[in-house]
Amino acid sequence: MLVTALALFVDVAAFGWDGKAGDGETKKERTVCHRKNETSLQEPRYEMIDDFLLDKYTGNVFYVYVLFSKAEKIMLNRESAGSDVVPDHEHVNYQLIVKRDVTDSYYLLNLVSGDMWYIRNVSSKKARLQYLSPVLGEVE
Repeated sequence: MLVTALALFVDVAAFGWDGKAGDGETKKERTVCHRKNETSLQEPRYEMIDDFLLDKYTGNVFYVYVLFSKAEKIMLNRESAGSDVVPDHEHVNYQLIVKRDVTDSYYLLNLVSGDMWYIRNVSSKKARLQYLSPVLGEVE
């Protein structure tokens, strides 16, 4: 939770003086840090977003749990998908995407087959990847 709280603190814009002296001092907004919304499509093999570490070659996602001085890296269970194609285990095949809104939603995408998983129970050691099967329909 400390990591999440720190990320939220850093995500908020900071205000600083613009350098003018005297009575005309004004504040202007400047960004301190930008939170990533997705892993890159280039190397390196491993990349972290928020509390999740992605192996971009295999699609393995780990939840990094830190409490006081104890840290754990827990591999998330991933539901199988019939078409989860990985033609080359030496290149980027997966991307982790975050939809930032009231509650952040995390998705794992297979870049080759288009298969997608949703991370359930995001802020717990019981987090898992639920397969999102395609359904024909209309978006409301």
